[in-house]
Amino acid sequence: MRNNNFTDTIPQTLVNMSNLEILNLGFNQLSGQVPSSIFNISSLKRIHFRDNSLSGGLPDDMCVHLPKLKELYLSRNELSSFIPSSIDKCCNLQILELSINQFSRIIPNNIGNLTQLKQLYLGLNNLEGQTEEIGNLLVWKCLEFKQLKVLQLEGLYLSWNGLSGNIPSSQVPEEIGNLFGTA
Repeated sequence: MRNNNFTDTIPQTLVNMSNLEILNLGFNQLSGQVPSSIFNISSLKRIHFRDNSLSGGLPDDMCVHLPKLKELYLSRNELSSFIPSSIDKCCNLQILELSINQFSRIIPNNIGNLTQLKQLYLGLNNLEGQTEEIGNLLVWKCLEFKQLKVLQLEGLYLSWNGLSGNIPSSQVPEEIGNLFGTA
């Protein structure tokens, strides 16, 4: 259902598809809030709502019922509020794309618990925090993978937020240069 001219809101009836693995409504003209019931479809592996006009916040417990979710694409909407604290409950998440929205507050530290994460895109929001906090998250992630001799994080985009401070360069491992999409 991607790349159409669907308008209005996301229908609540989608939750009746209990075996649904991929929900792709990206590149449409959908508006309104993302129904919280979508996040109760435990079979979902990919949610793709990129490039719509969705607004409002995400439920704080959105990942509690999504143990199989690998890809979450919500960029280029009008989503606001904060990144849910339950984000680490999506323990198989490989791609987290929340750029170009209106998310605020700090980036939750528990994003660092997403050990399968390969791409993290949070740029062009209103996120705040000291870069030392972000640096520690990144350093923790890189050090963990350095011990495994693998750096799984391939893309990192944090640009155009309200981050401040200094990145502790003495702690950032040289493997950080292996990221293909840092900005």
